[in-house]
Order: sequence, then structure tokens, then C-alpha cells
Amino acid sequence: MSAGSGLLTKYGSNKPHLVKNRPDGIGGEVAKLRADLAAQLAPVAAIAVEEFTNPPAAGVALLKTNIATSIAAVVYQGSDINGSVGGAQFIAPRTVSVTQVTTGNHYAGSVTFFGLDAMGKAISEAVALTANPGVLTTTSTTKFFAQVTRISVPAQLDAAGTLSFGVSGNAIGLSRKIKTRSGANPFLMFEYVNGAVVLTGTVSAVALPYGSYTPAAAPNGANDYAIYYEFDASLG
Repeated sequence: MSAGSGLLTKYGSNKPHLVKNRPDGIGGEVAKLRADLAAQLAPVAAIAVEEFTNPPAAGVALLKTNIATSIAAVVYQGSDINGSVGGAQFIAPRTVSVTQVTTGNHYAGSVTFFGLDAMGKAISEAVALTANPGVLTTTSTTKFFAQVTRISVPAQLDAAGTLSFGVSGNAIGLSRKIKTRSGANPFLMFEYVNGAVVLTGTVSAVALPYGSYTPAAAPNGANDYAIYYEFDASLG
């Protein structure tokens, strides 16, 4: 009786005499090992499993609570990012937003968010403010942040406006680039919400930087999610 996949069991040393503590020839042995692994793993799908426990509902002030506009450029970081989520690592990667709380002609330029993505790589995105909004206006990034470490706000027209910074939307960013095949849309292999199997969530391959998952049951601080999907291992 046998157990396991049997991967690599038929392969042995290319040059057995070179694996007996000899000082030469190890490079060739390593090259063969790499070739053996590549040949065996090429047809094997790369599966990612991600769990997200109690990600919060979207909120316009989860990063930073209301602040007045300033006629000088301002940078917020560290304890300045004082919302309930603040500058800590997110439970799940999300898009982030700036909200113009006060209407009127107070705003100019773009707010820039700096932080880390789900793989710990530095990312940033500028979000344009609406020059003279007639109503409360929220504008979000297209990228999914796993943490916001700095928010840069350019000089505004006066000090009579109000801004807040938050987490937007129901989508959750992935940590690996989701795979598409033959131009088809990617799909979830398995999806669990609060421990139950469901088939109602959707995924996107175009969401930056690695794709996204949108559950039908929106994040609310209590819902838990686990998803299985194929990722593109060639991208690292």
C-alpha cells in the first residue's frame, strides 16, 4: 500500500559520486534538482487559502477622524492616524478613502495614501478631491491596502472644509495574483462564510495589486471568510 502523491519518487542523483561530500560538481546537481522540480510541478495548480476573521464594515473615518482643512500641506502618520482601524495592519486588505465632509469651495488637489500591500510591499495612490462638492463626497483608491502608514494632504483653499479618511467597499484584497485561464474569468474553488459552504461570492483579477474577493455577506465586524483559489505562481 502506498500513500502520498508520488511526486519526485522516480528521480535520483544525476551524478551519484558528486553527492559524497566532494568539493566539485554541486552546481550541476542543484541544476538537475531544479529541472526535476520544474518538470513535476509545471502541471500542478498553485492553490492559495486565505482566512479573514471579523473584518470591519466600511466606514468613512476608520483611518482618521474628522480634521479641518489647512492652507498648508499636512502629512499624517503614526498616532495622527487615529481612527478605530488607524495605522495598524488591517484584518483584510481593503480600498481606502477620503471623504469631504463639508460642502463648498474649500478643496484642491489630491490626497495621497502610502502603505503596504498584502505581500508587505510598499504601495501608494493619489485620490483627487472634488473641487466644490455640492454634497458629502467619498472617493476611494483602486488599490487594496493591508496597512496605511502615511496620508499626505496638499494645501487647501481655506480652513473651513472638513476631511475624514476611512475604509471603503465590501471587497477584500487577495495576497496572491489570482489566475485566469484561456481568458476566462477566475473562479473560487471553495468559499466558506461563518463556517458554511457558499457559492455567492465573486472574485476579480483586475483589482490591484493581486485581485479581490467580494463576499455576498458584507464585512460587518462579525462575518468570517475562508476562500480557496488558484494563483499565478509564475509571478512570485
